[in-house]
Amino acid sequence: MASQYNMSITLENVRQISRGVVVIGDDFYEADSTVFIEKTLQNTYGAKLVNVDAIFYFPLQLFTGWDDIKIVIFDNQGKVERKLKKKDVKKLE
Repeated sequence: MASQYNMSITLENVRQISRGVVVIGDDFYEADSTVFIEKTLQNTYGAKLVNVDAIFYFPLQLFTGWDDIKIVIFDNQGKVERKLKKKDVKKLE
């Protein structure tokens, strides 16, 4: 099973995150700091690809629960957007 997974590693399977922002209303906020986690993947044919995950740190005062929040992550395949409703943000407390 592991060898099947290794053969299927392609650029579509690899994600290289470069930036993350939080959008609240019309304002957007960059992460205060970011930790990038790089991992080299290699398939059975010897091709090596670098997967880059990230941990973004934002100030807690942005997550008050008064507004809906949109999280936008930019990577090598474009961008991914996730929305959090204000009631869900309140539950994070």
